[in-house]
Amino acid sequence: MSVKKSKKSISDKKYYILDLSSTVIPVANYKFGKNEVYLKSLVDSECFFKDPKNKNQEKKLEKMINEIGFEWDPLSEAGHMRQMSHAVTITEAIEKYSWLAVKNFCDKQGIPLYKVSGGELFDVNVPDVKKQISIISKSSGLYGSNQYNVIVNEKNRVLRYNACIEKLSLAKRANLKNEDLPVGFFEISKSYRFEEERELQLCKRVRSFRIPELDVINDSLETSMKIAADAHADILKGLDKLDPNYELLCSVTQDFLKENFDFLKTIAKSIKKPILLAVYNDACCKDGVKIDIEYKTFDSLKSPVEIATCLVDDGSTEFSLGLKFQTENGLRKAVSILHVVFPFASVERFAYFLIDRAVKNETKAGFRQFPFWSSPIQIRIITTDNNSVEDGKKLAQELELLNFRVDLDDRRISYKEKRKAEDLKWIPYVVTVGKSISSLKNLIIEDKIKETIEKNKSKGDLIRKIKSENDINIIVPRYVPMFLSKRAINGLGQTKRKAR
Repeated sequence: MSVKKSKKSISDKKYYILDLSSTVIPVANYKFGKNEVYLKSLVDSECFFKDPKNKNQEKKLEKMINEIGFEWDPLSEAGHMRQMSHAVTITEAIEKYSWLAVKNFCDKQGIPLYKVSGGELFDVNVPDVKKQISIISKSSGLYGSNQYNVIVNEKNRVLRYNACIEKLSLAKRANLKNEDLPVGFFEISKSYRFEEERELQLCKRVRSFRIPELDVINDSLETSMKIAADAHADILKGLDKLDPNYELLCSVTQDFLKENFDFLKTIAKSIKKPILLAVYNDACCKDGVKIDIEYKTFDSLKSPVEIATCLVDDGSTEFSLGLKFQTENGLRKAVSILHVVFPFASVERFAYFLIDRAVKNETKAGFRQFPFWSSPIQIRIITTDNNSVEDGKKLAQELELLNFRVDLDDRRISYKEKRKAEDLKWIPYVVTVGKSISSLKNLIIEDKIKETIEKNKSKGDLIRKIKSENDINIIVPRYVPMFLSKRAINGLGQTKRKAR
């Protein structure tokens, strides 16, 4: 197999700021306020290709990403990752989180939802693929920047370049009618971009990644926009919980700007701050997308990171695969499609976001907090001596039956050494089982999220406390041995400390 890289092209677009007074101002003329540091950073990056560089912070962040279990795959070419056990837990939790978010959204909207899956290697001679590749070859700014062309047995193939092609192909088979719409298709697709090797960064910019995307197929652009407004509101709710420092980049066609300016004003007012507006020449809109809202957060390197996307197309190009529905009058009409990477980014980039936030907000005590549902180990049980190991095992097994990810430090080392374990920095609850005859009624519970320590607590107290944190029903196993004494490595890619 050989790989070749396609060439980039520069899209014809102009940048503006849409402020809260609904004035559209060219970026060169906009005067940034003191509280618009993040907006300026986005403009610098997007419009002037300026990205702040902090090599020391970048190395620290990469070290932490390695520490949690993500690393470059030495058996592959550049840009492909492999994952240790804790990293697998995180990505599986993200995938389940995405499905629950999509399902809840579609249930609220009354949209029938189907989860599907498809292939990763396409034959460029299949008509639907061939037509899309023809467009991409003339405008390779579509779908990232670089398609991943391969030659297999002297035949041209292409690795999957977008998230929706399989979903739309399946929808095309359904012969949709007016009464079937809207309808949703969700897939976590393995997609590829042949990124420049010098631009690669663990989790953040890779060559193969998974995209949790929802496509809602509608009867008109107006219907898609209405549902898009609700999806936008849901994305904002999620962002406000995780990181309120975000900015929006809205890319629109000239005709959309003229015909739907009120919609854009509503988007700006919903976040109560100006947005960056990219306006495309209509002739350059090769994929039928009329509006693309990108939600940008800022990492500890102070660089903007696209964390979610919501876009609407009018079904007019080959990227909709000619998908049509039958109207009440028996006519065939092109659909409009809402595409939402829901709720946040690719799986790998969301993992980057969570790790970056944990490092950025590290406490003085060294704790790095994930959302509880994504913590690889949620509870560490520590025994003060060898006589309390059996009680520790009993407690760990009961917690595991309740679907918590729990482990037990049963190593024959001192309690003081157990408290110094490096991976404790990532574990939100530490429970000490002591020497008492009724040790399970005299637990010490350290809550590192709230920075509290409670003594003389019962097993029931512990279960009630931790259940109150588990507000999202995401069940993912622990992928390392429960007992630390049985681990050759600890799930983070680090060799365990030997007992004395």
